[in-house]
Amino acid sequence: METKSIGLFYHPVFDVLVGYEPTVTQGEHIIKKEWVFFHNESKQCYGFNLLNASQHLTTKLKPGINSDNKLLLTELATNFKKQGGLFHNINNRPQFIVGQILERKQHSNSDKLNICQVTIGSEVLQIICGADNCDVGQLVVVARVGAIMPSTLQIIPSELRGIMSNGMLCSEQELGLPVSSVGKKIVLLSPKQYHLGSSFWKEYYNEQN
Repeated sequence: METKSIGLFYHPVFDVLVGYEPTVTQGEHIIKKEWVFFHNESKQCYGFNLLNASQHLTTKLKPGINSDNKLLLTELATNFKKQGGLFHNINNRPQFIVGQILERKQHSNSDKLNICQVTIGSEVLQIICGADNCDVGQLVVVARVGAIMPSTLQIIPSELRGIMSNGMLCSEQELGLPVSSVGKKIVLLSPKQYHLGSSFWKEYYNEQN
């Protein structure tokens, strides 16, 4: 049975958890106390806002992306059992993985794009990247095909100037993190804190604690 990815983003200042599938045609919203559910034209739930989220959930929420939090996915699935749609057949494998650039070469049809071969431990992905700081040997954040970004953009296989790209190397801004660099820069990870093939968010929050 086909599975699907969802995005989960937590705003700690407002204590709001936002859940969403990739952008769809907007339908109606239903308010049930501090839950706001968004339904498409087929009456299926494709997203929600949970106000005062930390008071309603036992799983500890982290600022920003929570899509790789398996405990949270399980708790929400239980809460949403009667809502339908959103949490059926969810793919709970990590969407954001620590990868390493094995090879980089300039795109033959662009002087601003690089063709990178990136391992995430279990497989090697070809990813087109326009950042000016990517190089061989670096540990990077890989958004897998199917990953959903805070913008609701879903990563899909795409062709850039005639070459296929299967994933994305992420910047701080794309991950919803504080931006500390200027220009087109991807996040570079320290091998002392991050491990190839691991969930980026799991190791990021371990680092913060």
